[in-house]
Amino acid sequence: MAAYGCITIENDSLVVADSVLLPADAGAIASGTVVSTQILDGTDLVIKESDESDSPAQKFDVQFTFSGITGNPVICLFTGRYQGNAAHDVWLYQWNYDTTAWVRVTAASDDFIHSTVDESLVFTLNHTADYVSAGEAKLRIYHNSNAVLTHRLYIDYIAIVSETLTLPVAGTKYKIVGLNDSPSHNLVVNGTAGSVTLQSNGDYEHSITSSFRGKGGSTVTCVLFVNGIETVHLFHRKLNDAGDVGSAGQSAIRAFSAGDILDWRFSSDLNDSFMSVDTMQCTVIKIDEEFGIRR
Repeated sequence: MAAYGCITIENDSLVVADSVLLPADAGAIASGTVVSTQILDGTDLVIKESDESDSPAQKFDVQFTFSGITGNPVICLFTGRYQGNAAHDVWLYQWNYDTTAWVRVTAASDDFIHSTVDESLVFTLNHTADYVSAGEAKLRIYHNSNAVLTHRLYIDYIAIVSETLTLPVAGTKYKIVGLNDSPSHNLVVNGTAGSVTLQSNGDYEHSITSSFRGKGGSTVTCVLFVNGIETVHLFHRKLNDAGDVGSAGQSAIRAFSAGDILDWRFSSDLNDSFMSVDTMQCTVIKIDEEFGIRR
């Protein structure tokens, strides 16, 4: 009896800014638009600390809005530079929708250090539900030192990465849920619960492929659970210090019984970890007993 099914994620966990705002008396745009920040191409949004005719100069306060975020914001990716004074402080903030206040992302003395060349920076954001509302999040780059007319902030690229699955405790395996149902036959797919339920005994090919980011320096492990019991490790993926995007997967054939419930769980070797999934496919196909082929 032919049987097959799949649960999937097809999503872009990376979102670029769709608007930029400088409040009154908070610097000015020298060149570029928010579109200049959406592609890493050497075309910058350039912020000056005031119009040259203004006196005194104004500290810049650059506020970005990001829309279409599907999970809590977890990473900010930035390429550009603050070209000004090594003793000046430029800080990154997030908007807290619960307290309606800007909150600093780091405790560092300076988030954007003076440089004459572009740098690529990765910031771990405050990733709770307080920092997103109806798929919207906001970031702010604020100059906290005395303004100087000739100083500039160059932004080639800025983006937010949202998390799909939180992995707060190292070694603990967390079930991935909230997937989509793909076509199925003679088994039950439940993407919302992250599970596939088999309807007949037999040999099945089960596979998982995924492209995702995560906490820098962590190793993410995927495990197949059957009826709530850990059954087999499917893959390990080591991420670099920037939590780079990459793929991992596994495919195998195993014997299962009618009524078996399969789900996929993930763990990290570091506390306070996460996965930001762009694509994932968890597929189950029954092998034909008579011909030894997938049916």
